[in-house]
Amino acid sequence: MKKVGLGLITIGILLILSASSVNALMPDCRNTECQISIGDLHPTQAHVGMYQVNYTVAWLKLIEDGKSQKFASIEELLKQKVVPVVIGPEGKLYLVDHHHLLRAIWNYYQGNPNTKVYIKYLQNWEDKPDFWAAMQTNNYTYLETRGKEIQPSELPNSIGDLTDDPYRAAVGMAMQWGLFKQPEGEAKYFYELKWGDCLQKQGFDLGKELDRSEIFRTIAFLYQLGETNNINSACSVPVPQGKNLDEITEELD
Repeated sequence: MKKVGLGLITIGILLILSASSVNALMPDCRNTECQISIGDLHPTQAHVGMYQVNYTVAWLKLIEDGKSQKFASIEELLKQKVVPVVIGPEGKLYLVDHHHLLRAIWNYYQGNPNTKVYIKYLQNWEDKPDFWAAMQTNNYTYLETRGKEIQPSELPNSIGDLTDDPYRAAVGMAMQWGLFKQPEGEAKYFYELKWGDCLQKQGFDLGKELDRSEIFRTIAFLYQLGETNNINSACSVPVPQGKNLDEITEELD
């Protein structure tokens, strides 16, 4: 009887230690920022635009070489680009924004999972029974890929597993060049990704290789949609607001 009792106590201790080890992954970031390893973060979207990722990698090199007028170091950049995170089941940390920047950081540091980034918690939903439904309702995840719905289990497990979507890259580069603006607040999450999918639903066909001319074609198409308000009912994303087409053309010349 004593052996059984000791066994139950041992199991209880192990369970407590196991829970503690999960919570140890989660630094106290309430109402402030803190650091965590990039390998501990889980994506909430399936794709990134690799053209934009590569563009950002080149930018990181300029920063590290002291050639950036905006940031003195990559550390300073990361302090300003704090990653919003939701704590999910089993204490997993799900990033809600900055997938492209983190994929660029991942590539720049050659897939080192211990590279530190700054995070801030949006929600602690570790015990929420309807976790993924709440994530969708609050626009904290985008469970579509190229216009088709996916299951949460189909999301990449790590930053390094995010794959390429050239439509997302084309829209993202238009935004990055300052030609269109994101909406404010949480509506900005996955905005470019949604528009990439929307372009495909509209029948817009990118060339085989994404380059400046294809990005300009994307910009012109977005502009035309905004002017004519000719948006497929399947697209529920507001048209990007920005410069007029003449200003865009002058900017890219």
